[in-house]
Amino acid sequence: TQRNVNTNQLGTYNITYTVKDGSGNKTTLERIVKVVDKIAPTIEILGSNPYELFWMDTFDMAEEVRIIDNYYTAEELIPLMIKTTTLAVNPITGKYYAGERGWKEITYQITDPSGNTSPKIKRIINVDFRSGINEVSNANELTIYPNPSNGKFTVQSKEVLNGTNEITLYNILGAKVYSTSTEIKGTSIDINTQGLKAGIYLVQINNNGTIHTERITIK
Repeated sequence: TQRNVNTNQLGTYNITYTVKDGSGNKTTLERIVKVVDKIAPTIEILGSNPYELFWMDTFDMAEEVRIIDNYYTAEELIPLMIKTTTLAVNPITGKYYAGERGWKEITYQITDPSGNTSPKIKRIINVDFRSGINEVSNANELTIYPNPSNGKFTVQSKEVLNGTNEITLYNILGAKVYSTSTEIKGTSIDINTQGLKAGIYLVQINNNGTIHTERITIK
């Protein structure tokens, strides 16, 4: 019998059986052996679940999950992982961010090169305001046009913005990138933020302690 089967390596192998009688007559038979993988990978969520994410912040973890498989390495399987989410997606960076409040989720699933598909694993994400700005009004009091904008845009309010108005823009990482203060009595403000990088920003207007917010895309 001649064997060349490696049970630690996927592939097709042959086993050859040879029988010879006393007269020298010989018969040969060949068996084909396929070493296959029938076990699906498993995915383990790393970090907190549910995950707390502040409004307009980016979901950015170095290691989101741990992948375990009987044959393939995690490095081989990570590029095959499919992620779906109900979070918003930055059209420029492709990263997920908290575009609106509420309960969101990210779902992970992997099909390995042998065709074995893991169960779907879900991370629950709670998006809420940062501590200290819970008084933010979120009833679409503001309209911004044009949106997307080249950096020059108009903020239209449903109510009169009387007195001092502080206008602040935050990027999706929560960093303040623009701030100005203006005296106005009316329902619209013209803003020029040309020079900011393309991306999605949170526009915040503080009108005598009442905070209004809206998002804008700068292209």
